Amino acid sequence: EQFVQSKIDVLIGGGENYFNKRKDKKNLLDSLQKNNYIIIDSIIDDIPINTEKLINFCAPKEPNTVKNGRNNFLSLASKKAIDVLNYNNNNGFFLMIEGSQIDWGGHDNDSDYIISETLDFDQAIKSVLDFAKQDKNTLVIITADHETGGYGITGQNKNTKKLETSFLNTDHTATMVPLFAFGPGANKFIGTYHNNELYTKLIESFQIQQ
Repeated sequence: EQFVQSKIDVLIGGGENYFNKRKDKKNLLDSLQKNNYIIIDSIIDDIPINTEKLINFCAPKEPNTVKNGRNNFLSLASKKAIDVLNYNNNNGFFLMIEGSQIDWGGHDNDSDYIISETLDFDQAIKSVLDFAKQDKNTLVIITADHETGGYGITGQNKNTKKLETSFLNTDHTATMVPLFAFGPGANKFIGTYHNNELYTKLIESFQIQQ
């Protein structure tokens, strides 16, 4: 219900049931369409070039894993979101893309799950960097809110060529996470600092007066 009242232009991901199969019987998809959102059934659906507000639900609740058929959805979704936001915002835009199931693999202590989801996220990052390199005016930041599982790569099996890995637990850890930055202002994100400082650095990059 809060999303319906928001000014967010693009939403792509799982969770359709929370909009149209609710306990309170409300169909929020109707409300979204009244707010001029175009709702597409598939990320590869064609949309008008001047689409300003877009929604695509890829699953009733949680999306599939890469291993179970999600394929390259995240990369395609990243491209689609950038196309819509870039066409309609001469003064720039903010887009958040999450490879959320890397965390789920950590909770499950499932190394193959983590690796497949990380490789998928890497392809989404490539889509974003391809745009940023051509645009030359886009700051890209890649980071995480925490590490999960105390995941470590300890070697490689010479016979199977698979990584050998281990875990400390099945929960979030205090391990420091990396941050990678590319584009104008990337030099502001060098070094080691508390994660709440990222907010201030972002505000400064957007030149927002508080």
